[in-house]
Amino acid sequence: MPVALARGTRRPGVVAVLTPDGLSRPLVATAFGLARRHLSIVQAAGPALARAVREEDAPARRTRLARLVGR
Repeated sequence: MPVALARGTRRPGVVAVLTPDGLSRPLVATAFGLARRHLSIVQAAGPALARAVREEDAPARRTRLARLVGR
């Protein structure tokens, strides 16, 4: 299920498949935030993931996301 369709719901487990196409900090935060108990990440975005979570033009957030993905 795409993040756009799952937005606003919580799931017991989420498998987030990340590619560099359309990757942004809000998308990553939303995808990771859908999981209640388990989150698996399939990461094929390479350095694009680190760039996405440290975007400067994104609204300021108070999360551990950038630190967790190796900012």
